[in-house]
Amino acid sequence: MKFALFVFLQLILSCSADNEQENFVVNTMVEFKLSDDQGNDLLNPKNPNAYEESQIRLFYSSNDALVEVYDPLMDHPRNFLIYPHENEYRIRIFLNNDSNEERPVTVIQWSATNQDVLKAEIRRTSNAELIQTIWLNETLIWDTSHHTEPYFELVK
Repeated sequence: MKFALFVFLQLILSCSADNEQENFVVNTMVEFKLSDDQGNDLLNPKNPNAYEESQIRLFYSSNDALVEVYDPLMDHPRNFLIYPHENEYRIRIFLNNDSNEERPVTVIQWSATNQDVLKAEIRRTSNAELIQTIWLNETLIWDTSHHTEPYFELVK
């Protein structure tokens, strides 16, 4: 019984203001399904016309310049991942969340001749960064009133 009380007190005492920063939440991602006019999955690696993951690049706005995203120490060095979901493939993109930008810009370069531009409005608190609004090529595609995760189908 004394041991259980000791463990309980340790848990309570470890929940201090210092630990609040350890619970920082970042939700700045968006997901897309890509298909062509005939409905073919352009992220499925078995599709000969699919975009190759190794060729896709992200660029973030920073001080009025675009900087290619690449950090070899990250699980996803280019800040995106392609994965199978049910009967399709999706791409999850981690958006630019630069606090120095009013509406951080993320450019998705699908190929040398095809790109899309995402802008996001991000709500920042002392323990969170959450997407509030997303624009795709200057068109509003999502905001918090949707009450769903940001997921879209792009036809290329």
